[in-house]
Amino acid sequence: MSFITNRKRIAWATGLLASLLTVLLVLHFLRPDPQLVRVLELRRQLADRGLTPEQRREVGRQLGQEVRQLSAEQRRELAKDRSRGFREQMDRFFKLSRREQVAFLDQQIDRTETQRRQQPTAAAAPGNAGGQRSLSTEDRERRRKERLDQSTPEERAQRAEFFRQLNDRRQQRGLPPFGRSPVRSA
Repeated sequence: MSFITNRKRIAWATGLLASLLTVLLVLHFLRPDPQLVRVLELRRQLADRGLTPEQRREVGRQLGQEVRQLSAEQRRELAKDRSRGFREQMDRFFKLSRREQVAFLDQQIDRTETQRRQQPTAAAAPGNAGGQRSLSTEDRERRRKERLDQSTPEERAQRAEFFRQLNDRRQQRGLPPFGRSPVRSA
């Protein structure tokens, strides 16, 4: 009798231990990565329109430091999240009336021009586009291919049309095309 009772207790304890281990493993793999949570929090802070230019630069600097600490996989996840937001914004843009689209484009232009004017002159200098110029040709090409692989032809067409309209609107307002320095070097 005691042998059977001990076997039941051992089986019950083993089952309980296995269940507990399973719960702990699930919690470990499903918990948010603290580094990624920190990056998302800094990104949210950076989106705050109430920040002064100095605060924006400081939060941006912190964000850059935190992103550099992420693994390649974490950076890919972050990029997916960011591109998802851009896709949603594009979907909303193309559902607007033409008049609302022009107002949206004007908002985007005003925001980017304000940011450009607030940047220190060294950061706004030609050839210093967010550190992108410091990449080798091979690295730029690899990143371009990765972006292509992470988007659909429809998304690329939508993005191209949006930036065509944005540049047309900038030209109507007497501004240089998006992504190019207003001062052209010879």
